[in-house]
Amino acid sequence: WDQRQIENRLLRHPLIAQKYKLSQDAASASPFNRPGLKDKSILIISDTSTFAYQLFSSLNSVSANVKIITFWQYSDPARLQLLFKDILDTPHDLVIFFLGDTFGFPIPDMILEKLLKTAAAGKGIIFFPFFAWALHQGAYQTLDDLIPVKLVDEPRKDQLWLKASRFLASDDYTWLNAEAFIENQPATIKVDNRHPLLKEIEHDFDLIPSFEFLTMKEQANCILTDNIGTPFLVVNEAINAPIVYINSCTHNCLSKTHILSPFEISDPFQKLIVNTIFWCLKLAS
Repeated sequence: WDQRQIENRLLRHPLIAQKYKLSQDAASASPFNRPGLKDKSILIISDTSTFAYQLFSSLNSVSANVKIITFWQYSDPARLQLLFKDILDTPHDLVIFFLGDTFGFPIPDMILEKLLKTAAAGKGIIFFPFFAWALHQGAYQTLDDLIPVKLVDEPRKDQLWLKASRFLASDDYTWLNAEAFIENQPATIKVDNRHPLLKEIEHDFDLIPSFEFLTMKEQANCILTDNIGTPFLVVNEAINAPIVYINSCTHNCLSKTHILSPFEISDPFQKLIVNTIFWCLKLAS
């Protein structure tokens, strides 16, 4: 059993957890246990990644005002109607949208309208890949003003070399994919400026994510890049709402190697996610 299955069963049988000393105060253990969160409403629109579920679990252990809509729910028309009545038609202070594992499936208009209404109300949105890729394919053009980055027309030679070097190092053929993104690639995130989003993050840190080769739009503020200059965390300053694009996900369909959730294994990345959520909620000190 993986950890999530064990935790789920312990939640349903707290006496067993207590007897074998397996229980803990989930709220106190959560990195989100800070003042103000319980008064804010958060909606997570999830792909199928462990990262998305871990983020929901950690937030939900602190606040009951955190809801999640999974891909398996919103892709079904009947379920979507129920979700609209119960969740989507309700204003939220922050929407977090994971698209990584499900980027090849269409996003319903109701979900797109939810994003537009959230931004119009001046509330926060956090996007993850592959929204820039989708826009590049001509999809979701109504979101174009919200996304502060765009896919490069052609990857640079050093970016293409990342794909080629994977083939040289092993029997990994993902470099043959000419799309402007790469999966399961080691990267060093350069921390070379100061910003509220970087609170308690003092040094460069390493990740092995999947990410897009991006360029900046006008009035976009790039807070972090990786070691070859690819935008990693970008704030949209053209919109009167806190909107952030984080160029990191765990989607990995072209390689045999599983990508571990960065929220679980990287302390700097976890702090970055926590800081970004509180900043979007306007709770950052």
